[in-house]
Amino acid sequence: MPPETIKIRALNRQKEHVATTKPQNALQFHKNELMHTASGRVFSLTILTSTTKSPWLTIEVVDGHKKKSLVEVFDRFAGKVQCSCEVFTHDRSNYCVHIAAIDNVKNNKALFEKQDRKVGVWTKSYANRISLLPFSLNSYKGSPFTFYDAATKTITTYDGSLGKSATPVDSVAVKTCRKLFATGKLLLHEPPATEQLDPSQLPDDAGLLQEVQLYDYQKTIFQKMVLAKRAICSMTMGAGKTISTICCFAWIQKYDKPDARLLVICPKSLRLQWGSEIKRVLGQSSVQIMKAEDLKKPGNIFITTYQYFTRHVEEFAKVQNYDCAIVDEIQFVKNADTKTWQAISQLKTDYFYGLSGTVIENRLDDLYSIMEIIHPGLLGPKWKFDETFQNLLLISKTKILYKGTRNIPILQKELKNHVFSYDNLQLPDIEHNFIDTTLTKSEKGQHDLYMEKAKELIAKSLNGTPMAFHRLMIQAYLLKARQACNGEELLNKTPSQYPSAKVSKLLEIVNDVCVVAGEKLVVFSEWTEMLDICKRFVTGVVPGFVSYTGKESSKQRAAALIKFQTDPDCKIFFSSDAGGVGLDGLQLVANNILHLELPWNPSRLDQRTGRVYRLLQTKNVKVFYIVSNGGIEQQIKNLLTEKRLVREITLKDLSI
Repeated sequence: MPPETIKIRALNRQKEHVATTKPQNALQFHKNELMHTASGRVFSLTILTSTTKSPWLTIEVVDGHKKKSLVEVFDRFAGKVQCSCEVFTHDRSNYCVHIAAIDNVKNNKALFEKQDRKVGVWTKSYANRISLLPFSLNSYKGSPFTFYDAATKTITTYDGSLGKSATPVDSVAVKTCRKLFATGKLLLHEPPATEQLDPSQLPDDAGLLQEVQLYDYQKTIFQKMVLAKRAICSMTMGAGKTISTICCFAWIQKYDKPDARLLVICPKSLRLQWGSEIKRVLGQSSVQIMKAEDLKKPGNIFITTYQYFTRHVEEFAKVQNYDCAIVDEIQFVKNADTKTWQAISQLKTDYFYGLSGTVIENRLDDLYSIMEIIHPGLLGPKWKFDETFQNLLLISKTKILYKGTRNIPILQKELKNHVFSYDNLQLPDIEHNFIDTTLTKSEKGQHDLYMEKAKELIAKSLNGTPMAFHRLMIQAYLLKARQACNGEELLNKTPSQYPSAKVSKLLEIVNDVCVVAGEKLVVFSEWTEMLDICKRFVTGVVPGFVSYTGKESSKQRAAALIKFQTDPDCKIFFSSDAGGVGLDGLQLVANNILHLELPWNPSRLDQRTGRVYRLLQTKNVKVFYIVSNGGIEQQIKNLLTEKRLVREITLKDLSI
């Protein structure tokens, strides 16, 4: 009998008819999502003739990119189905988009018949073939085969009536599984526990760095990172992540690969700082890659930015011979849907180190995305990770939401050999001061208007899949509501001779800290326009100030830092998030920091504070937060507490 083939494509509107039952758990929701994904894509389905080597029904599925996958049905009620695609072996749901495409056709035949009159014939032939299959795998009387159970990550041999002496025939899923396992892309079993090594076998840091000696905790983390090869260094801000990781590379050069090549990817504001630190402690020069010609320059140490690497990942791939990669502030790639995540996940190096003092910024999803780069497959598929380690908050036909954490000891067991943390620095006391302000009638009116518009769109998104435009509008409305809390001038872009409530509080703090006490103050805001407003009002109040934002060049920012450190009349350091991560040296001259607003992300707040509250700080630190009453900022304040708790609970037992 010749193969029976149909070509199908469901229209987008037909997605509404697919998987319409409300799912009861994460697995059902995940399968529904795959059904929706399959609907709307082009697939060619061909029923292949069964052979003695394949006593099951095989369907060839070709997608719109002409990529072929084989789906095998093993029993009459399709309780055991496998696919040759990599997603099936990784997913642990015993499902994939190719199986979903078949299910869409046989379960929703009427949706496709107008496009292809053969659909009815195809589904009848499919049903006839299914009826010839046994009720269960144990009923097979033909050749033996091995079957991959994705849910339990095990390969089982079904030997039928021929006995165990017969050579097993692999299913297509097992073949893919073994290929991935051989290349290290799939974990079939739990990772082995780290052996207790004799102290003499541990990596030695002696003589690796010039005129620098690691603290005991830095040495311990250095040793763990070298042994792990691929790991996250999650020490608290200012604890020495940079120098500990540079020491790892020095060890690689001395004991493993004398000609080892290093690629450092970091935020733009830290590019020059990495170069100077490597020069200081290793005595080696580095190549700053900011244009195509730089990739051809000789050397062993290369430094680039997230932006440049993402835009030119193909050029980097052509010279892909790095032995070690260091990704600083790796929380920047917490979203696996971004181009940056996709680019960095392509790095092929034996040693890979991600650095972050705030590896979990909002929720556990952040950690999962980063670990998929550090050690792909370690934490299983995303849907299973969410179900196991987060509390289900809401589930509908189109949306599933999680909140909080669960089973964290199990997660920590998975992470303990790959995430190394330290948060026991002996620092001076820190005092947090929340200062409330009241919105004016006009400010509250604008704030409430934007909040109401955002709430309407959020409600719609919970009842259906929101359009990309609606998501952008929600973000825009919430941003405007937050800006209203800072003052009308920030919203309207019209200069005012009168300071807003927040600017008035700023002036009070400036007077107390800079004028009366004669100390220096670091001021952070998300918006450079807000900093410009503040600078206008503090002019004449203090003798001098500097700016450290994205508007200034790297050289101008470096000069601003030096001026703030050396000029006693330079009292205020105005900074956007350009100075919120990695910046070192503010703690040498300042012990007061002011946040003009609260970000959604607690880690951004902690990172900013960490510029002052870090190693080498000798004075007690005061942190000021200006928060408007009765608005969105109060909600953010409560949310920040919940998010920070997730990070603390997850990482607390991973600290050395």
